[in-house]
Amino acid sequence: GVSNDSSDSEMEDKTTANLALLKLDEWLHLKLDPEAAGMLLQLRQKWHSLFLRRMRAPSKPWSQVDETTVRAITAVLSAEEQSAGLQQPSGIGQRPRPMTCEELPLASTWNSANSRKSSTETEFSD
Repeated sequence: GVSNDSSDSEMEDKTTANLALLKLDEWLHLKLDPEAAGMLLQLRQKWHSLFLRRMRAPSKPWSQVDETTVRAITAVLSAEEQSAGLQQPSGIGQRPRPMTCEELPLASTWNSANSRKSSTETEFSD
């Protein structure tokens, strides 16, 4: 009951005292080795800046740092997948194939919802 809970939390405090708390967002708070937390934080910052740079200038050539960052993230995720024993679903990792408009999901409902907009657009284009 109650006495058990209090002794558990005391023990947890002793064991987690030397761990770092990494707050990824409002929901994800991880307790882990301080050195690992520092490295993870650096990798996350590198990934964020790379992502923002790619969004701003997608045609810009990749730098050596960008390549290294993506390789590091790939290595971490692959290692985690393997240790968790996850199987890769078929079709993942292949190049995206071009889709025709008919294949897109909800195309018909989207068109009907935007029918007024598309009719005004055609009037202007004519």
